[in-house]
Amino acid sequence: MTGKKPLRLVNLSAEQEALLRVVREEWMAVGTATGPADRQEALAGVRAAYRRAGLPHPSRVLWFDSPLAAAVAMRRHNLTSPVADVIRRAQNRFDHRATGWASQPTLDTIHREVSTPLRHWGERWHDLIGDELRDHSAVLPYPTWGQHDVSELGVQDLFARLGVDGAEPPVDLMRVASRVGWWWVFRGTVVLTERPDTLVRDRHGRAHNPDGPAVRYPDGFAVYARHGVRVPRRVGTGELTGADWLDEERSQVRQAIAERMGYRWMLANVPAERLDTDNHGTLWRIREYEADYHLTQSAVDPEDIWMVELAGGDPAREAAVWRVEPGRPTVEDAAEWVRRRGEDYRPRRPNTHGRPPETRQDADSGRQWWRESSVRLTGPEHANVVAFGELDGRPVVATDGADGTVVLWDPLGPRRLFVLGGHSGGVAVLAFGRVGGRPVLAGGGHDRVVTVWDLADRAPMTTVTVDDGTVVDIAFVDIAFVGSAADRDVLATASNSVERSWRLGRVDLWDAATGEHVRTLHRDDEEDVKGLAVVRVGGRTALAAAHWFTVRLWDVATGEQLQTWGGEDAGAASDTCQGDRFAAFTAPLLHGVVDGRTVLGAVLTERCGADSHGPDHDEFLVVYLDVETSAEVARTEFTVNERPVAMATVNGTGYLATATETWHYHLRRTRLRIYRPPHRTVAEFSADAGDVRSADLGVVDGSLRLATAHDRGSARLWSVPSTM
Repeated sequence: MTGKKPLRLVNLSAEQEALLRVVREEWMAVGTATGPADRQEALAGVRAAYRRAGLPHPSRVLWFDSPLAAAVAMRRHNLTSPVADVIRRAQNRFDHRATGWASQPTLDTIHREVSTPLRHWGERWHDLIGDELRDHSAVLPYPTWGQHDVSELGVQDLFARLGVDGAEPPVDLMRVASRVGWWWVFRGTVVLTERPDTLVRDRHGRAHNPDGPAVRYPDGFAVYARHGVRVPRRVGTGELTGADWLDEERSQVRQAIAERMGYRWMLANVPAERLDTDNHGTLWRIREYEADYHLTQSAVDPEDIWMVELAGGDPAREAAVWRVEPGRPTVEDAAEWVRRRGEDYRPRRPNTHGRPPETRQDADSGRQWWRESSVRLTGPEHANVVAFGELDGRPVVATDGADGTVVLWDPLGPRRLFVLGGHSGGVAVLAFGRVGGRPVLAGGGHDRVVTVWDLADRAPMTTVTVDDGTVVDIAFVDIAFVGSAADRDVLATASNSVERSWRLGRVDLWDAATGEHVRTLHRDDEEDVKGLAVVRVGGRTALAAAHWFTVRLWDVATGEQLQTWGGEDAGAASDTCQGDRFAAFTAPLLHGVVDGRTVLGAVLTERCGADSHGPDHDEFLVVYLDVETSAEVARTEFTVNERPVAMATVNGTGYLATATETWHYHLRRTRLRIYRPPHRTVAEFSADAGDVRSADLGVVDGSLRLATAHDRGSARLWSVPSTM
């Protein structure tokens, strides 16, 4: 089949467009099927798949009533090395990513009508069950096959039915997936599970049951969910107390509790603050997060629950309780809001699947921009690094462009503002600052050169050339040097090189206006530099640098080393690594506010060898160090391959962004999460955007935004709701 030229699909006929909908509905039915598995047909498909791959038929067939029972059994039987790749390669799957077999409009139609709807359900299904299993301390071998493969299998089926040359669907995998729940293949053993006997969804297709389990398997293993948000069992059953709401760290689950139990229950069971009272009723506020003690009493947190209790005309009737928009100053104002709206206020939930509910059309290009979840800043253009800054009192985003250029964007548009040129090589790091009171942007990369641009003149101000290696991080420092009559605007650089197998890492300070070398703070022949951060320590400006095994802190004015913190103090990233391990600090070096204290966030990574998670994987944790004492304040541990990428402080609150890149067949998924450190999840997004190379957090139009640059050459801007 590889010698044939694929049939080119330019325009789909009416019959072919109808086929798209037929295939989508057929495979959606597979993905949402309940009831007993067809064991005989499923086993026939398994044996055919083994035979096609040249493997002997499995001598042991293990059936279980749920994925949880299967996970427990696989651990007991030490089944940790699937042979899925061997079977997958034998299915002769057509590479629909190859160019030339269809026009772009046809591809867009197929993705919109078939691939995207099926993929969204498959991802939700996989994540819903997988997260519940992790709560049961059950780790499944990867890959896992089954009903959540409907996107891949459905698209492959579609190609063959459209008549595309070379498109041979994985018939054996299709045969099994349409008759079982989840399943795994090993040499000599196959593990299969029953389908759920209950699956309840809302009108948007999300798992949802307000009064019971949304998913239940024959052995009783169940998942409770409301509108796609997985919740504890007690939320589904209504067996709740006020302590459950107070102790819950996930804001989406807190909202689910409030909606499940009602706001009168909230007033009766959760401490509420009386804000205003008049003849018509009382205005109440329940703090969403009691740890927000740094907020002033009058500050408005959109995540707080504001309620107005309105007395009716009949004294015998119980007063009605309405949730209202936060910030309503009086009972009268809140009552007017209820009168106009006639319904409870519902905070906007983050769009967790990258599908914005609203778009707008760009008048110049005709392009549609995503409004709620993310907008694509650069489209197909080059972008590997991104940074937030400010110009003329408004927020701007910088991305690297082709041929050493840097592009400035207005995130409110979004629209391109201007392009900066004059850099000799590719730009790998960016940093905003001020030199002589003028806004500047610095960029550096693999050519050892850092260019500082004057943003008002849109031209290079100065250049700095490090002695050797690649520039891996830069930061602006505004300090007064000892013995100097005036402040000097200083640029800090971190660079690494390899010389005769020795790793050379160094940290240097430069005069940002003239390019003059001021001093070398550190030079190490054994440790790379991973990242820089500027902080205030005891009234002094300090520069921190993370190395492989050490975090160091210097007084910038004198060059004195103030503190040193070793990675061995943090211990291993986790105790789940079953193979060879290597633990070290990695980029970026974070800084922000945690529990009201200014901290450095040192990212510790542990690389594990072959184990139950696959051939190898990374596990990360962030250790938060008090900059005044170097004592550990807290730490955040993450799921496998979840990587911290950015941290910022907004209105006295710290926010942390992470990225997780996973593969589902050949489809790469990117999941982004926003935390209030150390543990509270604020928002979550997912998209097929590629690995995150760079990220930064900033404020746009009063709301927190996350800017990301991906390895596919695009930059995106994500809106983070309910944080400011």
